[in-house]
Amino acid sequence: MRVLQGGLFTRDWLTEGILETDQWRELSDEHVELARERIGSLLRSLSNRRAPVEAETEDKLVYPVLEVLGWQHISVQQRMDARGRNDVPDALLFPDAAADAAAAGLEPWQRFRHGRR
Repeated sequence: MRVLQGGLFTRDWLTEGILETDQWRELSDEHVELARERIGSLLRSLSNRRAPVEAETEDKLVYPVLEVLGWQHISVQQRMDARGRNDVPDALLFPDAAADAAAAGLEPWQRFRHGRR
């Protein structure tokens, strides 16, 4: 099992394991093709930008791709500890509106208990 650079997913998961999930099985071919077209358009658009910075890449590619993939509830730059700005991930993804709402009234570092890991 080989972890891809960045360590989020293994190659086995991306090429085989994901095919066994209920979420993947429920997708129609049309839905997958539409998502592929939208993401391809976003990639082409970003590739036309000269040396995009991280924030621009997030704004023009990462967050729109997450939306295409069905993630509607996203909170950005939430710190993971009560003190300082150590361990600040780019985004926290919530599985649904209820989880997003439950996290809204909490301190930023407490919101992670309602997000997806």
